[in-house]
Amino acid sequence: MYLKPTRTPAFLAFCVLIFLSTFTISAQVYSTQFTTNAQGWTLSPQQYGLAWIWYNNVGVDSSGGLRTKETPDTTRFFAASPALQLTVGQQYRVKFKTKTATLNVRKMTVAINGQAKRLGSTPIFTSPLIPLNFTEYSTTFTATSATTHVIFYGNQIAGSGAYTFVYLDDVVIEQSNQAPTVVLTASNTSVLRGSNFTLQANAQDADGSITKVEFFKSGVKIGEDLSAPFELSIPATTLGTHVFTAKATDNATATAVSAPVSVSVTNAPPTVALTASNTSILRGSNFTLQATAQDADGSIAKVEFFKSGVKIGEDLSAPFEFNAVGTSLGTHVFTAKATDNDGAIVESALVSVTVTNVPPTIDLTASNASIL
Repeated sequence: MYLKPTRTPAFLAFCVLIFLSTFTISAQVYSTQFTTNAQGWTLSPQQYGLAWIWYNNVGVDSSGGLRTKETPDTTRFFAASPALQLTVGQQYRVKFKTKTATLNVRKMTVAINGQAKRLGSTPIFTSPLIPLNFTEYSTTFTATSATTHVIFYGNQIAGSGAYTFVYLDDVVIEQSNQAPTVVLTASNTSVLRGSNFTLQANAQDADGSITKVEFFKSGVKIGEDLSAPFELSIPATTLGTHVFTAKATDNATATAVSAPVSVSVTNAPPTVALTASNTSILRGSNFTLQATAQDADGSIAKVEFFKSGVKIGEDLSAPFEFNAVGTSLGTHVFTAKATDNDGAIVESALVSVTVTNVPPTIDLTASNASIL
């Protein structure tokens, strides 16, 4: 990106310097248009008139450019930029425009080197076949040396045997924006329906700032956060396993998408408590089993009543009750099972009811209530 400096005396002096040199350098950008010459560039030594040279009225801006007519691919012919002071580990972008006078015989290769020579350089990009009209290409590289030269040379297609003019202009080397990183987590990966959980995105940008984090469920945006900590609270409403991702955007609009995170939403089981209207009765008398059943995330479909594990009845609506008769002597154990609208079942604690024998009665009479 180009910087807009403050117009101070120092800045004006800087402008004069730039005017005198065709190659401009700022904290972020390195560029040249070869408007009057190739000052600062190292061009391959001329041999048989075939070396890279500065050539007037061939550039993109109609005032200058580099031109060469070179032999088949050889280490002798190259154009090397001035020494660029780069940050090791930082990514940079190279942009340039090129054309050729003979179609389908040349490609442009870009390389980097700590020295202003092609020999020993590291190629980072080779263009498609160069067209007849100026076309812009770009590539990126990560700086491995604080002092770096960008090298350009034309590759001849094997077997073509053609000599041709190749042109180079509008070279720009700029710091390339690094994409942000984002890692998504969930406060709980298994939750009950009706409860809440939080998506938490750890988003960072090495060369800028995070402007927003968007949250997605199965690819559909469900929310965003514009400032750290980047979070989204979500109610668990639908049963099943749900997949979430987060997308971070930095101040240069670069984006990154997190790995997916799965959250399982399960049914909250119902609750049931069983009581008896009387836990000690006489044989032959009635008593009532009463079940208090509730479901936090739905409704109760039915309550079943059991005696010693054998079903003796059910009730489909509240109040959930069953009327029983004490027919057999002894202590009898009862339970209730509640089923909710999603089929979840829960069983109550045991309730014991003791059935006792009805004691006999006796009526005493005398044949004569008054005797001698």
